[in-house]
Amino acid sequence: MIVKIQIPLFSNKNNPPALVYNKDRSLYEYIEVTEELKKRMNGNAKAYFSVRGNGKPLEIVGRVEDQSW
Repeated sequence: MIVKIQIPLFSNKNNPPALVYNKDRSLYEYIEVTEELKKRMNGNAKAYFSVRGNGKPLEIVGRVEDQSW
């Protein structure tokens, strides 16, 4: 499954969670912004990833090209 991960640009919380969702929004959740996730995001506020599983935590397999949604 491909998901979009968005890290908030601004927040009044310390270390706010990232939003994760798929194209049809059947998956819509928040995840912790870890150092590993920051590294995978490569400085971008949003990116698309292939993931495995439908439980928590999702396993991020790898980054994919940007989607049109």
